[in-house]
Amino acid sequence: MQKPYLVVVNGKGQHDGRLVEEARRELFSWNVPIADQVIAHRLQYINAMTTGRTGPEKDPKAAAEIDALWAEVKAALRKAAKARAA
Repeated sequence: MQKPYLVVVNGKGQHDGRLVEEARRELFSWNVPIADQVIAHRLQYINAMTTGRTGPEKDPKAAAEIDALWAEVKAALRKAAKARAA
């Protein structure tokens, strides 16, 4: 049985936007399911480790990205469950 999956691209810094888009295009050409949400490299993720918190707890932009990704993952899981049931 094939397991559903979704690739999440981590990048989208000020210098790697083109690289992220190239990676997304290549994955898309292979029919790989790719999350629309890209998670940015944020200093808050690194700083959070030293305080026992998470990046989203420290940065509203990070929180919005993770919330959007989580909504996308839940939608993909519902779609996979429907397909499996059919």
